[in-house]
Amino acid sequence: MQGRPAVRIWEVLVLLAVTGGLAWICLGYIQANPESLPEHSGRSIQNGVVIWLRLSSGLSLLPDDYPPLSFLVSAAFYSLFGVSHLVALGSQVLFLIPLLAGAWWIGRELGGRGGGMLSLLAAAGNPWLPINLTAYFLEVGTLAMVAAFFAFLLASRGGNSPLPTLALGLVLGLGMLSKWSFLFFTAPALLWPLILAWRGGRGSRLLTMACLACLVLTGILFRLESEIFDPEFPVVRFVRATGAWIWLAVGAAWIRRREGWSPGVGLSWAFALAFMVCGWWYFLSSSMLLFKAGQDLAQTFPALEALGVLLGTLGTCVWLAPGWLALGTLAGLLLRPLRLPTLAMLGGILSSTLIYALSGVPPHPRYILPATVLVTSLGFGWWGRFRWFWPALAPVLLGLGLYQLGGTLPERITPSEQWVQGLTGHGKLSWHVPRYNVFGIPSQEIGPIARRVLSELEESDETRLTGIVQPGAPGNVDALMFQGLLQERLITVEYFMPPNPAPHPATSLVILVGRPEIQGSWLSEYEEIARWGEDPAGRWTLYRHPTRRDHDPLGERAEGLPWPRPLFESWLSP
Repeated sequence: MQGRPAVRIWEVLVLLAVTGGLAWICLGYIQANPESLPEHSGRSIQNGVVIWLRLSSGLSLLPDDYPPLSFLVSAAFYSLFGVSHLVALGSQVLFLIPLLAGAWWIGRELGGRGGGMLSLLAAAGNPWLPINLTAYFLEVGTLAMVAAFFAFLLASRGGNSPLPTLALGLVLGLGMLSKWSFLFFTAPALLWPLILAWRGGRGSRLLTMACLACLVLTGILFRLESEIFDPEFPVVRFVRATGAWIWLAVGAAWIRRREGWSPGVGLSWAFALAFMVCGWWYFLSSSMLLFKAGQDLAQTFPALEALGVLLGTLGTCVWLAPGWLALGTLAGLLLRPLRLPTLAMLGGILSSTLIYALSGVPPHPRYILPATVLVTSLGFGWWGRFRWFWPALAPVLLGLGLYQLGGTLPERITPSEQWVQGLTGHGKLSWHVPRYNVFGIPSQEIGPIARRVLSELEESDETRLTGIVQPGAPGNVDALMFQGLLQERLITVEYFMPPNPAPHPATSLVILVGRPEIQGSWLSEYEEIARWGEDPAGRWTLYRHPTRRDHDPLGERAEGLPWPRPLFESWLSP
């Protein structure tokens, strides 16, 4: 790292202009294609609505298998503007602020003002951004927190500067509230302050050992008696863990009074603050998280296929990303001030890629999205050290970014062959410039299907249906959940896999996307009541069991809660 130059007003203006421009582009995509709702978005949006309903009624959060940061942000937007396609997806655009500000600051630490501008433009021009911002994926929040984490880590000089170190602890907690995979991208970088703390003197070394002991104790308490689902908050275990971190913070304050500030003091306070921010939710959801982790580790996606998706995604996050990354890594290792930041960010890229590949991540690019900001920062931040080079490269990145984000907006265009090969084709590396295009209209209009499903559910006083999407069939059944929200109805879509030990689906209502003859004999017990589409491979068919009824409600999550009136409901009404 080089000496930190003072922030100029023109830097702030450029940051605001890029952030506002990218937000306008993504909101334009959402408005231009209201029928498109990518996979899992409906389920995630409903989680945010349930949190909004509970908090509006004065109720607390309940255990869940996904952290609530994105849901809480969306709930705040719902309270202001109500539930709509634009509000639900547009609420995630708020994460552009920490993302771009973090990328800008990382670049400043690597290459001064010029490096900040280059990293900012490269991160904003990432063609994977609009893909994930026009869906509802939790990785968007994780991406923002990863950028902010590395910005404060570099600003703190590994824990030597007090205020950035405390901010680092806050971001560490918020990052863990975005998704637990946040640690995959940041854990290697935490070795830097840990090593500095160990070398910081006797008091700092004692605090380092105490930090590690608190982490081990918290892990033991987290797993203790968590194998069996218990909706009650584990007060005793949480109080014990909290007490350990409080004593650590008090001990750090005592050592700071005697020996002054040290990386050990900063690390202790940062970890304690992070626990206070996110620890309550992890203890609340401990049993569900352990069950979810067991399910995820049992996935059977081939490691080589997963690795190809991850590497391809990183390779297309900007034009010729592997080349820029290789140059940046080489320069960072050769320049002594940049070695530790380079190793920290490179560790985040490698560890997340390795962990996801070995665990069999599903073939979707969103999982590795948080690492893209590290690729662009390493690839372009160091160029700011060349006094006359970065002003020439900045216009190139600006034009390249606008092209990669789709060009003229918000016109509706269909996916091009280059887009399919360069990005969505399992992330295969392409020498062409990767370019985002607005998703096309779904093969089946979801509105009529949703109205019929809601009508059937209302007549029978049910809240659940089973969705079956055959391999290769174009169908996003989760979108039915979002359509229900627009009608102020909460429904749940369950899934039934063909090699299932159960004799038939748990619900009386089943919607099948694909060919009915492929299903087992259980389907003969059901009656077909509606059909949409002519192509048998993409046909949607609704079935109901003639006698069995499902009266399993949504439990206490939001059952019977009033639907509150938003503060500015008429502003963004569809």
